[in-house]
Amino acid sequence: MTPSAFHRSMSFDLPLGLLNLAAILRQAGHQVEILDFNALYQDGSLRLVGDEAENLAAMRDLLLARQPELLGFSTFCFSYHIALLVARAVKEKRSGLPVILGGPQASLTAKSTLQAFPWVDAVAVGETEQTVERIVAGLLGKTSLAEIPGVAYPEGKSIRLNAPAPLLDLKDLPEPDYGMVSAL
Repeated sequence: MTPSAFHRSMSFDLPLGLLNLAAILRQAGHQVEILDFNALYQDGSLRLVGDEAENLAAMRDLLLARQPELLGFSTFCFSYHIALLVARAVKEKRSGLPVILGGPQASLTAKSTLQAFPWVDAVAVGETEQTVERIVAGLLGKTSLAEIPGVAYPEGKSIRLNAPAPLLDLKDLPEPDYGMVSAL
């Protein structure tokens, strides 16, 4: 990927799904940070050049400098390839770091993604507000992913896709912290 893969959007879309998941995880005691590579590129915090390998290393290093226990990528069709490349770069440097994908693209392609890209540890499928805490616990080795709805993951040589997660009533969501979005 090159700097042209990052652009100033004509409109600003608030990542409500990510903000909701972050609020749930924070309420459970986790430290959560949302990084938007587009915003970081636009404000100069992420410097990109014409070389894809250097750009991937810059994004990887930006993520790993935060010393995460788990890394999640929100995916859409237009940026799926970037998420997969950055995830691979992260795993090459820190193989034990759990990587999960979520969002519309990953949900639609969960099994094929996990089959094709072994550096992805799991895919959150669908709306996982009710199960995100359990999924994180499973990825951190504190519980088994086997009975957690809304997650797909490798199991031996096959891919397991658990039952869909139940939908959460919006009134039960904690208040999102809009300050987590760098453009606000």
